[in-house]
Amino acid sequence: MTNLLNELGANNVLGPTLGSIITSLVVVFVARRYTIRTKRIDSTFEFSKRYHELLIQQRDLNEEYDKLLVDDPKRADERPADVWWLRFFDLMLFEYEFFKQRLLMKERFEDWMKWRWHEFRGTDEKYKNFAWGMGYRDGWKRLREAEVWQGNPLIPFLHDVHHATDVNEVKRIVEEAYPSWWREVQRRLPAFMLVPVLILLLSLVLWHETANLGGRLRDLEMQRDRFAGQLSLVDHEMANQYLAVARDRNGSQKLASLQRALNYEREAKNIRPTGGDARDNMKSSCDLLQEVTSQLKTLDNGTDQVSKLREEFGASCQDLT
Repeated sequence: MTNLLNELGANNVLGPTLGSIITSLVVVFVARRYTIRTKRIDSTFEFSKRYHELLIQQRDLNEEYDKLLVDDPKRADERPADVWWLRFFDLMLFEYEFFKQRLLMKERFEDWMKWRWHEFRGTDEKYKNFAWGMGYRDGWKRLREAEVWQGNPLIPFLHDVHHATDVNEVKRIVEEAYPSWWREVQRRLPAFMLVPVLILLLSLVLWHETANLGGRLRDLEMQRDRFAGQLSLVDHEMANQYLAVARDRNGSQKLASLQRALNYEREAKNIRPTGGDARDNMKSSCDLLQEVTSQLKTLDNGTDQVSKLREEFGASCQDLT
C-alpha cells in the first residue's frame, strides 16, 4: 500500500487529476452548503410574511364576525372559518416539509411549534387563537378528520407536539424530527459510500494507464536512440569514405572531399544518441576531425578551414590543433 501511495504521489498525471477531483468535490460541498443556508434564510422570512398575512385576514374575519353576530346571527355559519383554518394548516404543512428538507431555520420552527402547543392547550388567554368564532383546537380537529389529509406526515408530528407535557418536550420533538447531517448520512450511507469507491477505482485506472504510458514512452525512447545510433554510424562511415578519397587527391578535389567528410560528421554529431554511445561517437568524431585538420594543413588554402574547425568543434574536442 505504501508503494502504491508513493507511486501515485510521484505520478505527474494522476497526482494533478486526483487534486482536481478533490478540489471539485470541496467546491461542490461549499457551494451546496452556502446555497442551502441562503435558501433557509429566505424561506424562513417568506413563511413569516405569509403567517402575518394570515393574521391580517384573521383580524378582518373576526371584526366581520363580531359585527354579524350583532346584526344577523343566523348568517354566521362556519364556512369562512373552515377556509381560514385550511389556509393556516396548509401553511404549516409547507413549513413542515421545508423543515424536513433542512430549508427552514430549526430555531424559528421550534418557536412556531411552541406557539402551536400553547394554542392547542388554550390555558392562557394571550395564546387563544380564533377565526370566525372557531378556535385552534376545533380547526385542528376539522383538518385531522378530513379524508384528504389522512396519511399526511404533519398529522402525527403535530399530534405529538400538542400532547407534549411542556415546551421542553416540544423542543425535544422538534430536534428529533430535524434531519441532522449525521442522520442524513446514515439514511444515505450506500449512496455516500459510492463516492470514495468511484474515486478509488478511477485513481487505480488512471495509475494503471499512466504506468503503461510510461512504459511505452521508454520503449519509444530506446527505439529513437537505436535509430539515431544507426544514422550516426552511417554518417561516420560516409565521412571516413570521403576522407579516404581525400588522402589520394590534391588541390580543390581534396578540399571538396574533406568538406563532404566534415558535413557528414556534422550530421552524425546532430543526431547522436545519449549516454555511453554519445561518448564513443564523440571520441570517434574527434579522431576523424583530427585527421581532417591534418589533411587540410597540407593545402595552401586549408588554414582558414582549420580555424573554422577549431571554432566549431574546439569546445568538444580539446585535442583538436
